[in-house]
Amino acid sequence: MYLRSDARIGGLISDDTVRYCRQFLRSAGCGRLLRVAEHPRLRGAVRLLERITLPGIMLHYVLRKRFLREWALASIAEGCNQIVVLGAGFDPLCLELHRRFPEVQFVEIDHPATQAAKRAALAELGLNPRNVRFVAADLARTPLDQALRTGMERDGGTRSFYIAEGLLMYLEAHQVLDLLHRALQSAPSRIAFTFLEPQAGGRPNFRNSSRLIDLWLKQSGEPFAWGVSRADLRDGLNRLRCTVREIADDAGLVARYLGVQRPGRLVPIEGEYACVADLNR
Repeated sequence: MYLRSDARIGGLISDDTVRYCRQFLRSAGCGRLLRVAEHPRLRGAVRLLERITLPGIMLHYVLRKRFLREWALASIAEGCNQIVVLGAGFDPLCLELHRRFPEVQFVEIDHPATQAAKRAALAELGLNPRNVRFVAADLARTPLDQALRTGMERDGGTRSFYIAEGLLMYLEAHQVLDLLHRALQSAPSRIAFTFLEPQAGGRPNFRNSSRLIDLWLKQSGEPFAWGVSRADLRDGLNRLRCTVREIADDAGLVARYLGVQRPGRLVPIEGEYACVADLNR
């Protein structure tokens, strides 16, 4: 929402995204944070905080969400009739698209506590969309197929588009592989996910991450656990007989969505990438 008022970036953020995210933050007890982010006189402080922690992370988030939305729309156009967002958090994609595509089933799988806050926000907005299902599950402990059986009524012939944004880096390598294998058991489907590359010392991370963020992640019990190079990821997916459709970096997304190589001083952080692959049974 901070970048919504930026003339160069704001056009990538829809009015629905702003409306939903405002309500999500209020319901989660983060109203003060929302006021800080949107206060004109505090914009400099917000930018300074970003610069000393994860410089460029806000633009990075905007670009990757736009990318995932683009692939969701493309998948629906190709006949996908189910969108499954893993670890959905406060992402509004399903809610933005459910009215436009009433024939598509949208499924959000997320931790029970986070999902409770989101559902409370929807209740306050008077929304109870019939084609959006919420499945409360911790994917670090609950197998994907079990979570899907809990909240879905459709048969195994459903064509699904799975989205795992900002999730896999918190899982161990064997959990990531298990998730992919379970997704492969469904009908021909597609998955889009973000991933970190290993940095100095072999640890997955953003390239310009500060030690403050590393310390905060460790203390919160959510350190980055899994990372892979783009070359190794492509090789691994090929061995699983998956077809890699795209591996996107921020430089390419800046050119795609903003029409420039670098939007002034708004340079996105590097080290996290987005992959789209078709899962062939």
